[in-house]
Amino acid sequence: MLHQLIEYTTEITEYLYGQTSTILISQLPVEQWYGVMENTTAADAFLDRLIRNAHRLELKGESLRKNSPVVESAEETR
Repeated sequence: MLHQLIEYTTEITEYLYGQTSTILISQLPVEQWYGVMENTTAADAFLDRLIRNAHRLELKGESLRKNSPVVESAEETR
């Protein structure tokens, strides 16, 4: 299943490359992507297209998911 996901993501990236902006979000650091991708040649091609003209944002720090959610009533948000 992971192999299919990587294949689909690569195809989409190749299709959109140079035509439009693309946002890709990952919980896995880019440095670890090679370990997930079985085919290193495909990984090189994918990462080359993805990283070449990219603006990369890396978020660091504690996860915000650990905080309890804030629930506001409909009256408070008016």
